[in-house]
Amino acid sequence: MISHADLTRRLEKLANSAALSACSSQVNDEFEKGKVVTHSINDVERHEAERRFPAADATKAHIVPRAIELSTLSEVATATMNFSPDRKIYAGSFGNVYKGMLPDGQEVAIKRKRVDSGARGTDAFHAEVRVLSPLHHKHIIRLVGCCVMDKEEHPFWKKKIVEERILIFEYMKNGSLSDHLHGPSTSSSSSSSYSPSPVVSSWKTRIEILLGVSRAIEYLHSYAVPPVIHHGIRPSNILLDSSWSPRLSSFDVAVQVGCFGEVEAGEISSSTTVFGTLGYLDPEYLVTGQVRPASDVYSFGVVMLEVLSGRGPIFYSMEHGDGPMDLVCQALPLIDAGQLLHLLDRRPAEEPTPRQLEAADLVARTAAHCLQENGDDRPAMSDVVTRLQAALELVRCDDE
Repeated sequence: MISHADLTRRLEKLANSAALSACSSQVNDEFEKGKVVTHSINDVERHEAERRFPAADATKAHIVPRAIELSTLSEVATATMNFSPDRKIYAGSFGNVYKGMLPDGQEVAIKRKRVDSGARGTDAFHAEVRVLSPLHHKHIIRLVGCCVMDKEEHPFWKKKIVEERILIFEYMKNGSLSDHLHGPSTSSSSSSSYSPSPVVSSWKTRIEILLGVSRAIEYLHSYAVPPVIHHGIRPSNILLDSSWSPRLSSFDVAVQVGCFGEVEAGEISSSTTVFGTLGYLDPEYLVTGQVRPASDVYSFGVVMLEVLSGRGPIFYSMEHGDGPMDLVCQALPLIDAGQLLHLLDRRPAEEPTPRQLEAADLVARTAAHCLQENGDDRPAMSDVVTRLQAALELVRCDDE
Protein backbone atom coordinates (compact mmCIF):
# COMPACT_ATOMS: atom_id res chain seq x y z
CA MET A 1 0.00 0.00 0.00
CA ILE A 2 1.28 3.50 -0.88
CA SER A 3 0.28 6.18 1.60
CA HIS A 4 -1.28 9.44 0.48
CA ALA A 5 1.85 11.33 1.59
CA ASP A 6 4.15 9.02 -0.41
CA LEU A 7 1.99 9.41 -3.49
CA THR A 8 2.02 13.19 -3.14
CA ARG A 9 5.82 13.29 -2.82
CA ARG A 10 6.25 11.06 -5.90
CA LEU A 11 3.89 13.22 -7.98
CA GLU A 12 5.79 16.37 -6.92
CA LYS A 13 9.12 14.72 -7.86
CA LEU A 14 7.81 13.73 -11.30
CA ALA A 15 6.45 17.25 -11.91
CA ASN A 16 9.77 18.86 -10.97
CA SER A 17 11.68 16.44 -13.20
CA ALA A 18 9.40 17.22 -16.15
CA ALA A 19 9.81 20.97 -15.61
CA LEU A 20 13.60 20.66 -15.54
CA SER A 21 13.58 18.53 -18.68
CA ALA A 22 11.41 21.07 -20.52
CA CYS A 23 13.66 23.92 -19.44
CA SER A 24 16.76 22.04 -20.56
CA SER A 25 15.16 21.23 -23.90
CA GLN A 26 14.23 24.89 -24.43
CA VAL A 27 17.78 26.08 -23.75
CA ASN A 28 19.24 23.41 -26.03
CA ASP A 29 16.86 24.44 -28.80
CA GLU A 30 17.97 28.06 -28.44
CA PHE A 31 21.63 27.13 -28.86
CA GLU A 32 20.95 24.70 -31.70
CA LYS A 33 19.19 27.46 -33.63
CA GLY A 34 22.23 29.68 -33.22
CA LYS A 35 20.41 32.31 -31.18
CA VAL A 36 22.27 34.43 -28.66
CA VAL A 37 21.16 33.55 -25.12
CA THR A 38 21.97 36.41 -22.75
CA HIS A 39 19.11 36.19 -20.26
CA SER A 40 18.54 34.02 -17.17
CA ILE A 41 22.20 33.58 -16.28
CA ASN A 42 22.08 31.79 -12.95
CA ASP A 43 24.74 31.95 -10.25
CA VAL A 44 26.42 28.72 -11.35
CA GLU A 45 26.68 29.87 -15.00
CA ARG A 46 27.93 33.32 -13.96
CA HIS A 47 30.61 31.74 -11.74
CA GLU A 48 31.70 29.49 -14.63
CA ALA A 49 31.92 32.49 -16.98
CA GLU A 50 33.98 34.44 -14.45
CA ARG A 51 36.29 31.46 -13.98
CA ARG A 52 36.90 31.01 -17.71
CA PHE A 53 37.16 34.75 -18.50
CA PRO A 54 38.18 36.48 -15.25
CA ALA A 55 39.13 39.78 -16.92
CA ALA A 56 36.12 39.97 -19.22
CA ASP A 57 32.52 40.97 -18.65
CA ALA A 58 30.90 37.74 -17.41
CA THR A 59 27.45 38.72 -18.68
CA LYS A 60 28.92 38.97 -22.19
CA ALA A 61 30.61 35.56 -22.08
CA HIS A 62 27.37 33.92 -23.22
CA ILE A 63 27.35 35.90 -26.48
CA VAL A 64 29.96 33.53 -27.89
CA PRO A 65 30.05 29.72 -27.94
CA ARG A 66 32.35 27.86 -25.56
CA ALA A 67 34.62 26.81 -28.45
CA ILE A 68 35.61 30.45 -29.09
CA GLU A 69 38.21 32.04 -26.81
CA LEU A 70 37.13 35.33 -25.27
CA SER A 71 39.94 37.90 -24.91
CA THR A 72 40.10 41.18 -23.04
CA LEU A 73 40.39 44.55 -24.73
CA SER A 74 43.83 45.09 -23.18
CA GLU A 75 45.08 41.79 -24.62
CA VAL A 76 43.82 42.73 -28.10
CA ALA A 77 45.30 46.22 -27.83
CA THR A 78 48.67 44.72 -26.87
CA ALA A 79 48.52 42.34 -29.84
CA THR A 80 47.98 45.25 -32.25
CA MET A 81 50.26 47.84 -30.57
CA ASN A 82 47.14 49.68 -29.44
CA PHE A 83 45.52 49.43 -32.90
CA SER A 84 48.44 51.18 -34.53
CA PRO A 85 47.76 52.52 -38.06
CA ASP A 86 50.90 50.66 -39.12
CA ARG A 87 49.13 47.40 -38.25
CA LYS A 88 46.00 48.16 -40.28
CA ILE A 89 45.69 45.77 -43.24
CA TYR A 90 42.10 46.41 -44.37
CA ALA A 91 39.32 48.96 -43.91
CA GLY A 92 35.81 47.58 -44.34
CA SER A 93 32.27 48.94 -44.09
CA PHE A 94 31.77 47.60 -40.56
CA GLY A 95 35.31 48.11 -39.21
CA ASN A 96 39.06 47.85 -39.68
CA VAL A 97 41.28 44.77 -39.71
CA TYR A 98 44.68 44.80 -38.00
CA LYS A 99 47.58 42.37 -38.00
CA GLY A 100 48.28 41.15 -34.48
CA MET A 101 50.55 38.84 -32.52
CA LEU A 102 49.23 36.70 -29.67
CA PRO A 103 51.39 35.98 -26.59
CA ASP A 104 52.16 32.48 -27.94
CA GLY A 105 53.60 34.01 -31.13
CA GLN A 106 50.64 33.22 -33.37
CA GLU A 107 49.95 35.82 -36.06
CA VAL A 108 46.30 36.81 -36.27
CA ALA A 109 44.01 39.20 -38.12
CA ILE A 110 41.90 41.29 -35.73
CA LYS A 111 38.66 42.84 -36.99
CA ARG A 112 37.43 45.73 -34.84
CA LYS A 113 33.83 46.85 -35.27
CA ARG A 114 33.43 50.55 -35.98
CA VAL A 115 31.80 52.43 -33.11
CA ASP A 116 29.50 54.23 -35.55
CA SER A 117 28.53 51.09 -37.51
CA GLY A 118 25.23 50.90 -35.62
CA ALA A 119 22.85 47.96 -35.61
CA ARG A 120 24.18 46.58 -38.90
CA GLY A 121 27.67 46.38 -37.42
CA THR A 122 26.34 44.52 -34.40
CA ASP A 123 24.33 42.18 -36.64
CA ALA A 124 27.45 41.54 -38.73
CA PHE A 125 29.40 40.64 -35.59
CA HIS A 126 26.69 38.22 -34.43
CA ALA A 127 26.44 36.67 -37.90
CA GLU A 128 30.17 35.92 -38.06
CA VAL A 129 30.27 34.43 -34.56
CA ARG A 130 27.08 32.41 -34.97
CA VAL A 131 27.84 31.11 -38.46
CA LEU A 132 31.61 30.57 -38.24
CA SER A 133 31.93 28.97 -34.81
CA PRO A 134 30.56 25.52 -35.80
CA LEU A 135 32.28 25.42 -39.22
CA HIS A 136 35.39 23.32 -39.72
CA HIS A 137 36.83 23.23 -43.24
CA LYS A 138 40.36 23.76 -44.51
CA HIS A 139 39.18 26.33 -47.05
CA ILE A 140 37.10 28.41 -44.60
CA ILE A 141 38.75 31.05 -42.40
CA ARG A 142 39.10 29.98 -38.77
CA LEU A 143 37.70 32.17 -36.02
CA VAL A 144 40.33 32.09 -33.25
CA GLY A 145 38.57 34.24 -30.65
CA CYS A 146 36.79 37.48 -29.94
CA CYS A 147 36.40 40.33 -27.48
CA VAL A 148 33.03 41.59 -26.25
CA MET A 149 33.25 44.37 -23.67
CA ASP A 150 31.90 47.76 -22.65
CA LYS A 151 34.24 50.69 -22.13
CA GLU A 152 33.81 54.30 -21.08
CA GLU A 153 34.57 57.21 -23.37
CA HIS A 154 34.33 60.89 -22.52
CA PRO A 155 33.76 62.94 -25.69
CA PHE A 156 33.33 66.61 -24.82
CA TRP A 157 33.39 65.74 -21.10
CA LYS A 158 30.26 63.60 -21.37
CA LYS A 159 30.36 59.99 -20.23
CA LYS A 160 29.53 57.50 -22.98
CA ILE A 161 29.47 53.69 -22.90
CA VAL A 162 30.86 52.14 -26.08
CA GLU A 163 30.56 48.44 -26.80
CA GLU A 164 33.74 46.89 -28.19
CA ARG A 165 33.14 43.89 -30.45
CA ILE A 166 36.30 42.41 -31.91
CA LEU A 167 36.88 39.22 -33.92
CA ILE A 168 40.22 37.39 -34.08
CA PHE A 169 40.97 35.25 -37.15
CA GLU A 170 43.92 33.24 -38.37
CA TYR A 171 46.26 35.47 -40.38
CA MET A 172 46.53 34.98 -44.13
CA LYS A 173 50.03 35.93 -45.26
CA ASN A 174 49.32 36.40 -48.97
CA GLY A 175 46.32 38.71 -48.75
CA SER A 176 43.27 38.33 -50.94
CA LEU A 177 42.75 36.91 -54.41
CA SER A 178 41.67 40.39 -55.49
CA ASP A 179 45.04 41.82 -54.41
CA HIS A 180 46.83 39.53 -56.84
CA LEU A 181 44.39 39.78 -59.75
CA HIS A 182 44.04 43.56 -59.65
CA GLY A 183 46.36 45.01 -57.00
CA PRO A 184 49.91 46.43 -57.00
CA SER A 185 51.44 42.94 -56.86
CA THR A 186 50.23 42.31 -60.41
CA SER A 187 52.04 45.26 -61.96
CA SER A 188 55.14 44.76 -64.03
CA SER A 189 58.56 45.83 -62.79
CA SER A 190 61.78 46.69 -64.51
CA SER A 191 63.75 45.11 -61.67
CA SER A 192 65.30 41.78 -62.57
CA SER A 193 64.54 40.57 -59.03
CA TYR A 194 60.80 41.05 -59.51
CA SER A 195 58.93 37.77 -59.11
CA PRO A 196 55.18 37.82 -59.78
CA SER A 197 52.88 35.84 -57.51
CA PRO A 198 51.75 32.36 -58.63
CA VAL A 199 48.26 33.80 -59.03
CA VAL A 200 49.58 36.06 -61.79
CA SER A 201 51.91 33.58 -63.46
CA SER A 202 50.25 30.15 -63.12
CA TRP A 203 47.01 28.73 -64.49
CA LYS A 204 47.49 25.78 -62.15
CA THR A 205 47.45 28.04 -59.07
CA ARG A 206 44.39 29.92 -60.31
CA ILE A 207 42.41 26.73 -60.83
CA GLU A 208 43.61 25.29 -57.50
CA ILE A 209 42.26 28.40 -55.77
CA LEU A 210 38.92 28.11 -57.57
CA LEU A 211 38.69 24.43 -56.66
CA GLY A 212 39.41 25.12 -52.98
CA VAL A 213 36.75 27.85 -52.82
CA SER A 214 34.20 25.66 -54.61
CA ARG A 215 34.77 22.95 -52.00
CA ALA A 216 34.22 25.49 -49.23
CA ILE A 217 30.91 26.60 -50.77
CA GLU A 218 29.87 22.97 -51.32
CA TYR A 219 30.55 22.32 -47.63
CA LEU A 220 28.45 25.32 -46.61
CA HIS A 221 25.50 24.29 -48.80
CA SER A 222 25.54 20.51 -48.34
CA TYR A 223 27.41 19.51 -45.17
CA ALA A 224 27.25 22.38 -42.65
CA VAL A 225 24.58 22.01 -39.96
CA PRO A 226 22.56 24.11 -40.51
CA PRO A 227 23.43 24.84 -44.15
CA VAL A 228 24.88 28.29 -44.82
CA ILE A 229 24.52 30.77 -47.69
CA HIS A 230 27.64 32.95 -47.76
CA HIS A 231 25.99 35.81 -49.69
CA GLY A 232 29.29 37.59 -50.34
CA ILE A 233 31.36 35.46 -52.73
CA ARG A 234 33.98 37.71 -54.37
CA PRO A 235 37.80 37.76 -54.72
CA SER A 236 38.32 40.25 -51.87
CA ASN A 237 36.71 37.68 -49.53
CA ILE A 238 38.99 34.87 -50.72
CA LEU A 239 42.20 34.97 -48.68
CA LEU A 240 45.43 33.11 -49.38
CA ASP A 241 47.72 31.50 -46.81
CA SER A 242 51.50 31.13 -47.01
CA SER A 243 51.17 28.17 -49.39
CA TRP A 244 48.60 29.98 -51.60
CA SER A 245 45.76 27.79 -50.36
CA PRO A 246 42.46 29.75 -50.26
CA ARG A 247 40.21 30.52 -47.30
CA LEU A 248 36.68 31.82 -47.74
CA SER A 249 36.17 34.71 -45.30
CA SER A 250 33.79 37.57 -44.37
CA PHE A 251 30.64 35.85 -43.14
CA ASP A 252 29.12 39.10 -41.88
CA VAL A 253 26.08 38.86 -44.19
CA ALA A 254 25.89 35.04 -44.26
CA VAL A 255 22.59 33.37 -43.50
CA GLN A 256 21.67 29.95 -42.16
CA VAL A 257 19.04 27.74 -43.79
CA GLY A 258 16.47 25.75 -41.80
CA CYS A 259 15.66 22.09 -42.28
CA PHE A 260 12.73 22.99 -44.56
CA GLY A 261 14.72 25.43 -46.68
CA GLU A 262 13.66 28.64 -44.94
CA VAL A 263 16.29 31.21 -44.09
CA GLU A 264 16.67 31.40 -40.32
CA ALA A 265 19.33 34.04 -39.81
CA GLY A 266 17.79 37.33 -40.42
CA GLU A 267 15.96 39.95 -42.35
CA ILE A 268 18.39 39.67 -45.24
CA SER A 269 16.19 37.10 -47.00
CA SER A 270 13.15 39.38 -47.28
CA SER A 271 14.50 42.90 -46.73
CA THR A 272 13.91 45.60 -49.32
CA THR A 273 17.56 46.58 -48.80
CA VAL A 274 19.91 44.81 -51.20
CA PHE A 275 23.09 43.43 -49.62
CA GLY A 276 26.06 42.61 -51.79
CA THR A 277 28.59 44.01 -54.23
CA LEU A 278 27.70 45.31 -57.67
CA GLY A 279 28.73 42.86 -60.35
CA TYR A 280 28.46 39.74 -58.15
CA LEU A 281 24.77 39.97 -57.24
CA ASP A 282 22.40 37.27 -58.42
CA PRO A 283 19.84 38.95 -60.75
CA GLU A 284 17.14 36.66 -59.37
CA TYR A 285 17.90 37.92 -55.85
CA LEU A 286 17.67 41.51 -57.10
CA VAL A 287 14.17 40.82 -58.42
CA THR A 288 12.76 38.65 -55.61
CA GLY A 289 14.74 39.83 -52.58
CA GLN A 290 15.13 36.17 -51.64
CA VAL A 291 18.64 34.78 -51.15
CA ARG A 292 19.19 31.09 -51.99
CA PRO A 293 22.17 28.75 -52.35
CA ALA A 294 21.88 29.43 -56.09
CA SER A 295 22.82 33.05 -55.31
CA ASP A 296 26.25 31.86 -54.15
CA VAL A 297 26.55 29.76 -57.31
CA TYR A 298 25.94 32.84 -59.47
CA SER A 299 28.50 34.93 -57.56
CA PHE A 300 31.07 32.17 -57.88
CA GLY A 301 30.41 32.06 -61.62
CA VAL A 302 31.45 35.72 -61.79
CA VAL A 303 34.58 34.93 -59.76
CA MET A 304 35.52 32.17 -62.21
CA LEU A 305 35.27 34.61 -65.13
CA GLU A 306 37.34 37.12 -63.15
CA VAL A 307 40.09 34.54 -62.57
CA LEU A 308 40.07 33.54 -66.25
CA SER A 309 40.14 37.10 -67.61
CA GLY A 310 42.01 39.03 -64.93
CA ARG A 311 39.28 41.68 -65.19
CA GLY A 312 36.85 42.84 -62.54
CA PRO A 313 33.08 42.36 -62.93
CA ILE A 314 32.82 46.00 -64.01
CA PHE A 315 35.89 47.16 -65.94
CA TYR A 316 37.07 49.81 -68.37
CA SER A 317 38.57 48.96 -71.74
CA MET A 318 40.42 51.34 -74.07
CA GLU A 319 39.28 49.18 -76.98
CA HIS A 320 35.62 49.92 -76.26
CA GLY A 321 35.80 53.58 -75.27
CA ASP A 322 35.82 55.06 -71.80
CA GLY A 323 32.53 53.60 -70.54
CA PRO A 324 32.26 50.76 -68.03
CA MET A 325 32.03 47.21 -69.36
CA ASP A 326 30.12 44.34 -67.78
CA LEU A 327 32.29 41.21 -67.62
CA VAL A 328 29.40 38.73 -67.71
CA CYS A 329 27.77 40.44 -70.70
CA GLN A 330 31.06 40.49 -72.58
CA ALA A 331 32.23 36.98 -71.65
CA LEU A 332 29.16 34.81 -72.24
CA PRO A 333 28.89 35.48 -76.02
CA LEU A 334 32.63 34.77 -76.44
CA ILE A 335 32.30 31.47 -74.55
CA ASP A 336 29.26 30.44 -76.61
CA ALA A 337 31.10 31.32 -79.84
CA GLY A 338 34.20 29.33 -78.88
CA GLN A 339 36.36 32.47 -78.82
CA LEU A 340 37.84 31.99 -75.36
CA LEU A 341 41.25 33.38 -76.35
CA HIS A 342 39.66 36.84 -76.64
CA LEU A 343 38.70 36.57 -72.97
CA LEU A 344 41.74 34.94 -71.34
CA ASP A 345 44.23 36.82 -69.19
CA ARG A 346 47.61 36.51 -70.96
CA ARG A 347 49.76 37.00 -67.86
CA PRO A 348 50.00 33.30 -66.95
CA ALA A 349 50.99 32.41 -70.52
CA GLU A 350 51.01 34.51 -73.67
CA GLU A 351 50.19 31.36 -75.62
CA PRO A 352 48.49 28.76 -73.38
CA THR A 353 49.28 25.12 -74.07
CA PRO A 354 46.53 22.92 -75.55
CA ARG A 355 45.85 21.38 -72.12
CA GLN A 356 45.75 24.79 -70.43
CA LEU A 357 43.35 26.03 -73.09
CA GLU A 358 41.16 22.92 -72.64
CA ALA A 359 41.14 23.43 -68.86
CA ALA A 360 40.29 27.12 -69.23
CA ASP A 361 37.46 26.24 -71.62
CA LEU A 362 36.05 23.78 -69.06
CA VAL A 363 36.19 26.46 -66.36
CA ALA A 364 34.58 29.01 -68.68
CA ARG A 365 31.70 26.72 -69.63
CA THR A 366 31.17 25.85 -65.96
CA ALA A 367 31.04 29.57 -65.17
CA ALA A 368 28.48 30.12 -67.95
CA HIS A 369 26.32 27.37 -66.44
CA CYS A 370 26.53 29.06 -63.03
CA LEU A 371 25.43 32.38 -64.55
CA GLN A 372 22.02 31.23 -65.78
CA GLU A 373 19.37 33.84 -64.95
CA ASN A 374 17.02 31.26 -63.45
CA GLY A 375 18.52 29.90 -60.23
CA ASP A 376 16.96 26.48 -60.81
CA ASP A 377 18.98 26.14 -64.02
CA ARG A 378 22.32 26.58 -62.22
CA PRO A 379 24.39 23.55 -61.17
CA ALA A 380 24.81 22.32 -57.61
CA MET A 381 28.21 23.14 -56.11
CA SER A 382 29.06 19.43 -56.08
CA ASP A 383 28.91 19.49 -59.90
CA VAL A 384 31.09 22.61 -60.01
CA VAL A 385 33.67 20.88 -57.78
CA THR A 386 33.77 17.87 -60.12
CA ARG A 387 34.34 20.04 -63.21
CA LEU A 388 37.05 22.13 -61.56
CA GLN A 389 38.81 18.98 -60.39
CA ALA A 390 38.83 17.77 -64.01
CA ALA A 391 40.23 21.14 -65.16
CA LEU A 392 43.00 20.94 -62.58
CA GLU A 393 43.98 17.45 -63.74
CA LEU A 394 44.38 18.81 -67.26
CA VAL A 395 46.81 21.58 -66.28
CA ARG A 396 48.70 19.23 -63.97
CA CYS A 397 49.53 17.07 -66.97
CA ASP A 398 51.76 19.87 -68.27
CA ASP A 399 53.88 19.65 -65.11
CA GLU A 400 54.57 15.94 -65.50
